[in-house]
Amino acid sequence: MAYRSRTSHATSGTADTPQGSFSARSHVATPDKFSLGIAQRFLDDTLLLSIEGSLAMSPWIDSATTTTLDTPNGPTSQVTVTNDRAYWEAKVGGEYCIEKRWAVRAGLTLGNENTRPGYASPFSSPPADLTVTPSIGVGVKLGHWMVDGATAYQFERGAHVESTVNGFPGDYRARAFSVLLTLRYFQ
Repeated sequence: MAYRSRTSHATSGTADTPQGSFSARSHVATPDKFSLGIAQRFLDDTLLLSIEGSLAMSPWIDSATTTTLDTPNGPTSQVTVTNDRAYWEAKVGGEYCIEKRWAVRAGLTLGNENTRPGYASPFSSPPADLTVTPSIGVGVKLGHWMVDGATAYQFERGAHVESTVNGFPGDYRARAFSVLLTLRYFQ
């Protein structure tokens, strides 16, 4: 069992619009998250299989995010409603150890997003009923050190949105590729 408290962070960057590119900033919060999972070792502890389910409680945080664009005519603010429903994740994964030094890992995460189509915006998650994230990784134990590398690719089909409360119709989808490298020391 696990619990992750809500987090809050600021984002900034460039927004490309039909009127031009403008500096943009926003404040984003992630919700409280509850997880429950189980893992079991097999084949003399060389194979580990796990499954986990999570529920993120978006209705518990602010239901709107304010995004500001710095235009030549001055700052323009817009309110985006994204955190209106809880969303879920289901994870399954495995790890196979080779000679107790090397570990090969693979996993799959399925889930959904909390943005409704009528509230979609470029500064929110796409309104997706299904997100898919396969991942692979490898680790090696070197004395008291463990070096791990992993990669994941997330894709969401999203939705075509005809009209929104915020005035951002269009095709919404997301793709993300991430690489993670960790170094751990243990005794």
